[in-house]
Amino acid sequence: YFKLAYLNYIQCFRFKPKQISVTFIPSSDDPDMGSVKIEAKGTWLETVLWEVPLMACLCEMYFRYADQDWDYTGQEGNKFGMRRRRSFIMQDLVVKGIVKARDAYECKDGFFETSNVYLAMRYNLNAIGTIAVLYDYKDAAGTALDLWSKLYGDSLSVTLTDTFPTEVFYQEFDVRRANQWNALRQDSGDLKKAKELNQQCQQLRFKCMSRLFGIGTWLTNDFKKKSSGYKEQSKALNIVIKLGAIDGKECVKISDEITKNTGVREVVAKVKVMYQILLS
Repeated sequence: YFKLAYLNYIQCFRFKPKQISVTFIPSSDDPDMGSVKIEAKGTWLETVLWEVPLMACLCEMYFRYADQDWDYTGQEGNKFGMRRRRSFIMQDLVVKGIVKARDAYECKDGFFETSNVYLAMRYNLNAIGTIAVLYDYKDAAGTALDLWSKLYGDSLSVTLTDTFPTEVFYQEFDVRRANQWNALRQDSGDLKKAKELNQQCQQLRFKCMSRLFGIGTWLTNDFKKKSSGYKEQSKALNIVIKLGAIDGKECVKISDEITKNTGVREVVAKVKVMYQILLS
C-alpha cells in the first residue's frame, strides 16, 4: 500500500534544523525559571515529522538535568511511548521486558508492535504508527475516516477513535463506516470511554477483528522518586506538539485529555460548541 514515490521520499528525507526556533520565556517571579516555546515553521509535509524527535529529546533532557529524583531501580519491562519516554534506555527496557514476557507465556495475541522502528528491527516486531490528520473543523472525523478508507481500503483498516475526540467519533461512526473498518484503537482517555465505544459498536453490529488500546506514556514513565524511598510516583511530562496555524488560519487540537487541547481559546470553544462538547 505504500507507493514507491513515498518510500523514496522517506529514504531521502533529511531534517532541516533551520525550521526550528526555541525561545525561553522567563517567569515574572524567577527569571531563572520559566517555560520553553518551540516552533517548527515550514511545509506541513516536513514540519509534521519534527514532533516525535523534538518531544523525545525534550523529555529526556528534562529528566536528565531538571528532574533527577529518579533512577532505573526495579525497571524491566502495542506501545506508543517514544514521544514522552523518559529516555531511550527506558523505552528499550520496556520493549525488551514485554517481549520477554510474551515469549515466556507463549502469548499468541500479545505484544507484536512498537512505534520505534529501531526497536522493531532489534526485537523482530512490527513497526506501527498513526497518521497526523488535518481537516476543516466541520465533519473532521467523518472526512478522515472516508478519505483514509478510500485510499488504503482493507490494507490499513484500523482507526483511532479519539482524534477529535471520542465524542465526535461517536457522532460520525455510523453503520456505513463501521462496515469499512476491521478494528478500532482507543489512544487516550480512560477505559470508561472504551466501554462506551464498545456499546456503540454492538448497536451498530460492528464485528471488528480487534479492539486495541495504545499505551505509551505510563509504560515508559513508571518511576518512583528516590527522595521518597521509592514510594511516591515520579510524574511524567504532559506535553504535546500540534499544528498551530496553516496559511494564517488558526488550528486546534481537541483531545479526550483536556490538558492536551491546543489552539486559541476562542477557537477551541467554537469547535467544542459545534460538536456539543463540554467546554470544561
